[in-house]
Amino acid sequence: MKRLLIILGIVGVLGYGAARIWVILFPGDEAEIREMLNELSTAASFRGSDKPLSQMANAAELAGFFTEDVEIHAKGPGGELRRVKGRSNLQQIAVSAQSMGGGLSVSFKDVLVQLGDEAGAASCRLTMIANGLSEPTPWVQILELEVVDLDRGWKVARVEAVEAVERIQ
Repeated sequence: MKRLLIILGIVGVLGYGAARIWVILFPGDEAEIREMLNELSTAASFRGSDKPLSQMANAAELAGFFTEDVEIHAKGPGGELRRVKGRSNLQQIAVSAQSMGGGLSVSFKDVLVQLGDEAGAASCRLTMIANGLSEPTPWVQILELEVVDLDRGWKVARVEAVEAVERIQ
């Protein structure tokens, strides 16, 4: 009996280890999307002291997370509605924002990923928190994203502001 319990314990531990290795080697779509969003928030953050060449490289990296025909409808820090259409326009805006200086730290919280009915499509709802390094109060906005799985991984195809939360004074 004791030998049987030891064998069952070893089989259980091996089974758990095999399952963990499977998840690491073959992450599901939701895990891949969450990882892409983490990388996107890092790419959207920048220091105000970056050199112009570095700013262009950072903007190109940021734009790489979006589809060629991306549509973004969101409110800017001043509360005005901004519409951006196309990855190249997004990249130009990112370069302009970085050249203004001050720096920006972006994070995504409360990320909810819902896989679509058809393969290769999903929607995400998240809270974006952006801290201007020269601003004392954060800018918070709830966003809804449509993401698609292209050959090179998941990309953001559409961003829509759900509700803009005003700055806390």
